[in-house]
Amino acid sequence: MSDHAQSLFTHFKDTFQLPEVWPFYKHGTFASSGLSLGNVVLEFMSFPKEDGQLIKTEFRGTACEPTTSTNATAAGLTRRNISHTDSQFYMSQIPGRQILAEWSSVALTELPAQEED
Repeated sequence: MSDHAQSLFTHFKDTFQLPEVWPFYKHGTFASSGLSLGNVVLEFMSFPKEDGQLIKTEFRGTACEPTTSTNATAAGLTRRNISHTDSQFYMSQIPGRQILAEWSSVALTELPAQEED
């Protein structure tokens, strides 16, 4: 996540000639874009703070595409007593394209805090 997500997206796209998976655009509660790096998608995101300011630039995490549905993934995490969020479902129209993006996610919670240098 970055307060400069759009310019970072453009820099990586132009400098490294990475293929665009989706353009930078607002999804409602956040803005996002994606570039392909082989079988990995680099996602550049920004979220507003409560006061309307964007958060600082940071590496936030890794998203993996599961081999089952989000609900099945959440159920598997529950069986293993791994804390997680409820399944979240999203839908968004990509500007300038006739593509309706739909995705779902479940996130791990209660992870150990990172130590700061």
